[in-house]
Amino acid sequence: MPKKLPASIWLFLYILFGLFAGFVVTNYAPYLYDLRTANQILLTLLLGVWLVWRWRKGNSLPHMPLTIPLLLVLCWWLMSDALSMDPRMALERTWTGIVSTMIFFALVELMRHRQQRRTVIEALFATAMVILAMTLLELANYAFGLGILANSTYSWLAYGLPARWPVLVMAQPNVNMLAAFCVMMGTLSFGWGLAARQIARYMLWFLGLLFLLPLPMTYSQSGYVALAVAAGTMLLFWLWHHPAVQRIPGQTRSRLIILGTLGAALGALAVAYLFADSRSDLWQAALQMIAQDPLTGVGYGLFGHGLRAVDGLRYEHLDHAHNLFLNITAETGLIGLGLVLWVGVALVRVGIRHWQQTSGVERIKLQAVIAALVAFSFHNLADYLSNPTLVLIVAVLVAYIVAEPILEESAEVAYATTPPIRLLPLALAGLLALYAIAFVPIHQAYAHYQASIRAKTMETALAEIHTAISLDPSLRLYQAEEAYLLGPLALADTTRRDDALAAYDAVLAQQPTWAEGWLNKAALLLDDERISEALAALEQAAQVDASGAAWLHWARLSEQYNTSDQETIISAYVHSMAESEPQVLPLASFWQQTPLRQTALERFAATQPIDVQYRIWQAHDPSRLAALVPQTPHTSGEYWIVGEWALSQGDVDTARTAFADAIARSHQDSYYISLASTYTDLTPEAELALIHAQQMFAYMDVNRLRAQWADDPDDRLNALLAAVPVYAPRQYFAQVLYDRSGAFDIPPQMRLPGPADAALQPAFDALPLLEAQKRTETIGLLWQQVMNVAPFNDEVQAIADALNMN
Repeated sequence: MPKKLPASIWLFLYILFGLFAGFVVTNYAPYLYDLRTANQILLTLLLGVWLVWRWRKGNSLPHMPLTIPLLLVLCWWLMSDALSMDPRMALERTWTGIVSTMIFFALVELMRHRQQRRTVIEALFATAMVILAMTLLELANYAFGLGILANSTYSWLAYGLPARWPVLVMAQPNVNMLAAFCVMMGTLSFGWGLAARQIARYMLWFLGLLFLLPLPMTYSQSGYVALAVAAGTMLLFWLWHHPAVQRIPGQTRSRLIILGTLGAALGALAVAYLFADSRSDLWQAALQMIAQDPLTGVGYGLFGHGLRAVDGLRYEHLDHAHNLFLNITAETGLIGLGLVLWVGVALVRVGIRHWQQTSGVERIKLQAVIAALVAFSFHNLADYLSNPTLVLIVAVLVAYIVAEPILEESAEVAYATTPPIRLLPLALAGLLALYAIAFVPIHQAYAHYQASIRAKTMETALAEIHTAISLDPSLRLYQAEEAYLLGPLALADTTRRDDALAAYDAVLAQQPTWAEGWLNKAALLLDDERISEALAALEQAAQVDASGAAWLHWARLSEQYNTSDQETIISAYVHSMAESEPQVLPLASFWQQTPLRQTALERFAATQPIDVQYRIWQAHDPSRLAALVPQTPHTSGEYWIVGEWALSQGDVDTARTAFADAIARSHQDSYYISLASTYTDLTPEAELALIHAQQMFAYMDVNRLRAQWADDPDDRLNALLAAVPVYAPRQYFAQVLYDRSGAFDIPPQMRLPGPADAALQPAFDALPLLEAQKRTETIGLLWQQVMNVAPFNDEVQAIADALNMN
């Protein structure tokens, strides 16, 4: 039994486990596969030993109202996996849900013992305080300019508060999860403080304030809603026993609470809908997925797969619905949602019963736990909070509610009430063992997949990926990697072209939302002069690709080979510009290379806000700019236009005033860059503007200006090299769909045209300096970088020819 070890030892072990699950796994397991493997081994051993030990003792799982519905949830997950979009990945991801459920069962059993109950709560607070300390350290890093993290070398004390708060990600992977952590632990600390005495009360309240301190820096509206719900829940508990409220019949009070809860839920949904456009799109996509698979869903953990199928790649970086309940229904169907609601109803009934049975200090603590869980539930109306930190906190809080304390701290008494189904622990241990056996070839296959990515020759890479496929044949990622590797070989050796195309066809038949696959296939077909088939592949890519590349190259090839009418081609060009905006504006010289592109640019520009029009014609036709300057500016964009025009006319004072007015209305990195460009030297004012722009990650523009002002030749060259645009390869296919690293890029002839010529000027300026220093290798790397980012720029290609790089 756990109580045989000293409480201090158990506290230490629980804290270690909490830090491992709540911080290490949360932050690094998604990116470090070896850590994920270590986590699987550790949890399999710990839970397997616990389950076998219970079976050997003749005990089943903890007896509570949640046991049966939770077991049914586990069974349904496994059943729905078999009917899912990708059974292989659904089963792999279901392991996380199974293990989380078993951890909850273990926590319930531990917290039946009063000493262990206290120790687990102490460990929870200790773990949370470490995570809080890391968050506050990250905040201090920015405030004092400690330089521990990137973009944190400027002290707020010296340069003032940033225009935008930094995103705190050191302790939690994203701001919404950090907001949920802050609200739950802040609520728990405040509630525990109400139950404490004297100095302990004020210490806990101060701790609660510290937990809430990072909340404003999360920019999470749903976090604020959750905090309001937590405060409202605590207030409801206080009002319930207020003499004035006591005059209202109990049933009436209950009905009012139910109506208030529904109203608050609708309000939370309305807030999320109004303040975040992507959420409404994701909710509609989830509803489409539910309509297509209402009973079984797309599969556990496969929301990202389903999202691509119904909505293309607009949100290819997301794998959840930003709503827990829609996410559950989309993944496991209405049956899965019904089972989860059964668990929720059972929890509410147990919570009410235990609240009625407690009093004094214990009731106050229980109220704080309930308030934290209610806040978490409301937060999940606008987010999907499932990382290990939050799951662990929720598991502890739910176990605190449902665990029936044992009157006598005796092992015999503790297990006397267990149900007679004594084989359940052994069955669950067997399930863990099956997963452990399956993970062996899975991990071996991943090692070979990584070796294929790191291989120095294409033949070695192919041999490695073939080994990975033989070990884990049902993981579609490896077949995609094989096709991706065959592509370059087929471009160099026409005898391998049929093999490459067949490999792409096989993968795309199973994974039709792989936009990179369609674009690479189109490149192969184009190189083989099979134009109609290349256009068909681009049409398929256009159904899912959200970057605009598919429509762009469909229009380019249709124009080049005259396979469609001019109006259709122009519309395709406009559509590609609309898809790539605002991340990539049509500023490249590519858009001036043919009359049809010029017409498409005219049409697209006419539909854009005035500041976007100004940026477009600033790059393509400066003679149009005077007509766009507003006489009486009102918006931030209009003030920016006034400043840009004044600066182009040499009126620096007017430009600075206009840029300051634009910044006062909206903190945009380009506004700070424009303000800094009004100075001819690195004055304190210019430095401050650059710092604000750099804090918004405008590194290239910042370095471009620093290069202009640099006195030292080496400093100027380094700044120029840092100002050259960088091409970012696509990477979400492997990460979102398969939880693995990998970048499936597209060839240059299928990429977007790139930035404006002015953005490439640092590369042109750096080239002669590098030639003078005879840095041949650096020249090659620099121009390859430029060719990657601007594949259709004629001047770039001419220099590449001169350097013998084509």
